[in-house]
Amino acid sequence: MRVLVSFALGLVFSTAASAADLKVKVLDPQSTAVASAQVVVVRRDERKILAVQSTSAEGTASFHIPSEGRYQIQVLAPGFAAESIEFLSQTEITVRLRLATASETVVVSATRTPVRKRCSPLSSWRDRE
Repeated sequence: MRVLVSFALGLVFSTAASAADLKVKVLDPQSTAVASAQVVVVRRDERKILAVQSTSAEGTASFHIPSEGRYQIQVLAPGFAAESIEFLSQTEITVRLRLATASETVVVSATRTPVRKRCSPLSSWRDRE
């Protein structure tokens, strides 16, 4: 019985040791927390999405991920540029977002020919004098 209990405890502790809790804090350029930002954790080696969460009102999201391997965090929030950070094993990461640049495309087209300048009776009378 002791062997079985020791084995079970060893299995629990080895599972806990092979996983880590990761806390991601998302801030804007003025160091204010960004709520409702989408945080994606990707395993770089396999290019596999492990977890997706939205940040809380405090700008944080917590994940339980395996401790070994290379990972990437991708953060998306309206009004901010997408941010991506690679890491090996960390327990806390702070991501500072940059404002998105506004891009506009203006298309001008014409389908008619320009209108000729017409002389009004007053303009022709003025031009004569």
